[in-house]
Amino acid sequence: MQDRALFGFLVAAAVGLSACGPTEDAGQAQTGQAAPPAPPSMLEQAKEKAKVATETAVAQGKEATRAAVEMGRHMAEQAKPAIETARQTIAEGSAAAAQAVGEVADAAVEKARELIRQAEDHIAQSKPELAQQAVNKLNVLKDVMPESIQAQIDKLNAMLLGAGAADPAKAQAPLPAALPPKP
Repeated sequence: MQDRALFGFLVAAAVGLSACGPTEDAGQAQTGQAAPPAPPSMLEQAKEKAKVATETAVAQGKEATRAAVEMGRHMAEQAKPAIETARQTIAEGSAAAAQAVGEVADAAVEKARELIRQAEDHIAQSKPELAQQAVNKLNVLKDVMPESIQAQIDKLNAMLLGAGAADPAKAQAPLPAALPPKP
């Protein structure tokens, strides 16, 4: 009977302990299972919220970066025709400017040839004063003329200097290549 009483006491103690709520060790000892987890602390909750917020921010940042790259590509594609048009306009403008410069240079060379012919004609007609006027104009243009024209101008200057040595009263020194500005 004592065994029965002892057994009854142990059962009552076990039932009483289980009703009071098992401790972690007691619960494991009775059932062999882990006790249910305790609710997370405020620190753990804050850590979890920070982790979720960080992951959300990273995802949004990646999406914003992808959208910005896509927008940049789209804008570059839209700008290509305008860039090509500008390039063509610049090329055409450069070609037109080069052509205009060439035309002006050609006109200047043609004017120099005309003055050379006039000076030669005046020399042949024994009109050194008129020849000298044409050569003076040529001397102003000489530095921008091709070498062949410069050589002809030098030849005319020498001819006029030679004619002046023969007749000092009619000789006139050629003007310098650049005239001083008028006051």
